[in-house]
Amino acid sequence: MKTIATYNNINNIRAFNKNSNIKDINQFIFEVENFEMIKLIGNSFYVDVINNIDDYVDLLEPLEYEYNGSKYLHNGLYFVITYLTHEVYLNDFRFKDTPSGTILQKNEYSDRIEDQDRKNLAIRYRQLAFGAFEDIKTYMSRFPTKYKSYNNFCNVNTIGRKTIKINRID
Repeated sequence: MKTIATYNNINNIRAFNKNSNIKDINQFIFEVENFEMIKLIGNSFYVDVINNIDDYVDLLEPLEYEYNGSKYLHNGLYFVITYLTHEVYLNDFRFKDTPSGTILQKNEYSDRIEDQDRKNLAIRYRQLAFGAFEDIKTYMSRFPTKYKSYNNFCNVNTIGRKTIKINRID
């Protein structure tokens, strides 16, 4: 199960609870990359990044760069993957699969977050991720010879500030 990001990459940007199950987090990273990132950057470019990860450090990590005499910044794909993974984690972490069905985890030391608050936070994480990705797309479009295998045919549908769906058009 090869991915662009690792638990450590993500945990360095936005830490998970110290009691989080790393195996579950790695599964969430895998899901995010295979169901979200492939739509955002395209399958062939995704495979190219995984197979040549050292060639794409400028996309993975935060970068300040100069273009036409002005300075710009993007937060990197690790940031995008981090916040999409946290969105999945937030929507899934409190449920536990058991042989007799899925249960809601509870304990005496914590109060449950309200569903609407959890949903609002998940939406915020998604917005942060897609906002950061827009900056990365701009960066790649400014240096097209370096990113030949990336084609900008991603359409992110939004209503107001809420991201609804990502469509690949290739």
